[in-house]
Amino acid sequence: MRQVIDGERLSGHGTASGGYPEILIFDGKGMGGGALICSIESFHWADVVIRGNTTKLWFENKTCISVEDGIVQYAE
Repeated sequence: MRQVIDGERLSGHGTASGGYPEILIFDGKGMGGGALICSIESFHWADVVIRGNTTKLWFENKTCISVEDGIVQYAE
């Protein structure tokens, strides 16, 4: 699991080992990034845009999730 990077495209397609990637969103308060708010699976791809303390995830250029003051991680 790692923190997302501005400008990257996250793939939601399965891996050779049979696992599926997951996006994890934490509230950013407390140790380890805080409490888990939600987890997103079963997506095709998402583009990451980070501006200041806001992370935006654009899913297939249609749906945007905006996370302010939180931590967004990607588990391949």
